[in-house]
Amino acid sequence: MDSNFWNQIFTLRAEVDRVIDKTLGQHGIQKSFLPTIAKTVTPEHYTDSFSVVSDVSDEKYYLQPSPEFYLKKLIAETQRSFYYLGPVYRAAEDMNTNIHLPEFQMLEWYKIGSSIKEFENLSCELILDIVNAVIERGYFQSELPKVQRVTWEMLFNSVGLT
Repeated sequence: MDSNFWNQIFTLRAEVDRVIDKTLGQHGIQKSFLPTIAKTVTPEHYTDSFSVVSDVSDEKYYLQPSPEFYLKKLIAETQRSFYYLGPVYRAAEDMNTNIHLPEFQMLEWYKIGSSIKEFENLSCELILDIVNAVIERGYFQSELPKVQRVTWEMLFNSVGLT
């Protein structure tokens, strides 16, 4: 792969990060910087963590499988809304595929006092903002179908499942 390819990838990622920061920021959700390695495993029984041992002190540490614990702790201490966009690590991911890697980027956010409907609306707004920014920058050579929000009822009606 040539340097132009990588330049496009990094430019695209920077644009997506910018849109996420702008959209969530407009809703009062601030970016956070959280630990990705800690002395304890996060209390999430459904994820498996990688452990690492320090060459210097022989202390054991864990790569974080999710930002949830530290995000909720930060929100509880500050009473402010935050999001995290960064690396997480899952030891149990199927590493025998080209799709899943043990390290990947995760976006997670919490907005104090928001309802599930507000979360749904913000999720749709964020996705549409990202897609529109990517299209406007010309990252797709072909025409993309119009992206619209539909309810489950509208979807089922459109395929005759009502």
